[in-house]
Amino acid sequence: MTSALPAERTRRFPIVLFVAVALIAAIVLDTTGSGRASTTGTARPFASVAASIPPADARSSAWYCAAGSAAPGGNGDETVFVTNVASHIVRADVIVMGDANTTVPRRVDVPGLTRVAVHVADVVATPNPGVVVESIGGPVVVEHEIRNGVSIAMGPCARQAASTWYLPAGTTVKGAQQWLSLFDPFPDDAIVDVTFLTDTGPQAPQALQGLVVPRHTKVNVSVHDNVPRQGIVAAQVHTRIGRVVAEQSLFFDGSNGRFGMTLASGAPATAVDWYLPAGVVVGGTDSLVVANPGDSQATVVVDVVLDGEAKLTPQSVPVPDHSVVSIDLMSRVPANTGFWVRAHSDKPVVAAQSVFTATASATVTASPVLSRRWAFASARSSVPSTDVIVAANPAPRPVTLRVDAILSGATPPIIGDQSVSIPPGARALVNLSERNVPAGAGVLVTTDEPVAVERVDSNPQTMSAALGIPGAS
Repeated sequence: MTSALPAERTRRFPIVLFVAVALIAAIVLDTTGSGRASTTGTARPFASVAASIPPADARSSAWYCAAGSAAPGGNGDETVFVTNVASHIVRADVIVMGDANTTVPRRVDVPGLTRVAVHVADVVATPNPGVVVESIGGPVVVEHEIRNGVSIAMGPCARQAASTWYLPAGTTVKGAQQWLSLFDPFPDDAIVDVTFLTDTGPQAPQALQGLVVPRHTKVNVSVHDNVPRQGIVAAQVHTRIGRVVAEQSLFFDGSNGRFGMTLASGAPATAVDWYLPAGVVVGGTDSLVVANPGDSQATVVVDVVLDGEAKLTPQSVPVPDHSVVSIDLMSRVPANTGFWVRAHSDKPVVAAQSVFTATASATVTASPVLSRRWAFASARSSVPSTDVIVAANPAPRPVTLRVDAILSGATPPIIGDQSVSIPPGARALVNLSERNVPAGAGVLVTTDEPVAVERVDSNPQTMSAALGIPGAS
């Protein structure tokens, strides 16, 4: 049995209100203890999510990172985090693909229960890389971080390529750049059609129909040039030939009151249920964006679940066919109250969260699944920040939660008594910064009933949020 993490010694920073006020009302866990998390589970990966934890008995896995740059002047300097969730050493090949003729591998030995970071530009300086991480000898989980000035965004890489992708929460308003990264990691070219759903109807630019994504190559689509000055832009990608990986990044220059950078993975399928554990409470805007790519109107019931005793009546929202709507979550939330969101639709749709504070932005593709196991390849961002794990319990009964670091060959517990009970409909916030969890750690979250789990990283200048990587349970 391993010992608990040491008491907090890190410098405390002012934090964006995205995290600060949420900590007032949610269940906050502040003790220390010891224990070890389980990494069992052998079911096949979830088909409806881009990433999932490989089975414990997996001898190999492949991960695909689409967004990011690896050359001076790029708009998102990329670092890849590879975390070994097995107790023995695993070999990882980090393969950087610059184009069909430029493929540069770097072999990394990852000790058991350890995270390693690979700066992509240190492998090869290329302006438009696609990155493949192949593990041999055991399961790993992979995330990547992109940086642009003071802005940082971090999220999981994909564990599958697919013939269809949906990215619902984009915008091309003044001051915004929306980029769609399409990566073909395979030895044959892919051909794709890209359509955009806006609140004024669908658009299918001719230049993006039959678009060739060459083998071993990433193509960046400048959505802001193809669909300019649109308040809400959802992207959908369908391949005619082959499969690709899709990610979206947004950059805001402040000219329209929005700042920062966001990163969001695509969803490879529509669903009728979507979950978002972390809600903004003050200091910004928080919207649920729902895209309906279907041929008939969808009715989405949005349930904003408040921390504490107060209740909100679920809201029924119509979403026209081939359209996208944005639902202001803050308009009904009392001041200084945290919340989480579940949305149920009578037709398959795609949902995401769009957040803007006075200094930063974040977009999060919602989770269509609940799980008893979640992993983060990196516990914290690489800049000084407040980093919080948020777990939402939609079950009608209490759920037992434990959170463990993956650090230096062990899994020290982050929650002091090793586990805590989350009441029905409630959520728990675990502040990794206050528990002195280092940036070089990964995180495992385990529960006895399925939940949704998200990580939020923030400081006064930047913010990032992403769902965890679920495991079959």
